[in-house]
Amino acid sequence: MDWKLHIHSDPNILLGKPTVKGTRLSVEFILGLFAEGWTEQQILESYPTLNAIALQAIFAFAAECLKEDVFYTPLLAKKIEQYQQNAAQDLQRLSTQEFACIADAMSAA
Repeated sequence: MDWKLHIHSDPNILLGKPTVKGTRLSVEFILGLFAEGWTEQQILESYPTLNAIALQAIFAFAAECLKEDVFYTPLLAKKIEQYQQNAAQDLQRLSTQEFACIADAMSAA
């Protein structure tokens, strides 16, 4: 599915959010409807400018975005937290070592 035939971004429409061509319906909005439990039939009945191919293009677009971008996930959050903890421990260790060096230098003087 070539989603580019059905999805586009225009800075004059919804501030450039990806939308279904010929509509002001954003990809985000339609995916949100599915996330809320709407069925394909309910969406198509409520938004007659859409068709099944446009909905498929929305999912193809979302799938491609997920392949190309790194998203903030709980696993990534845990890695960042571990990195921050390690950095704080390294800084504390360094500060302790620096303090010991300064104390040694003062006692030698």
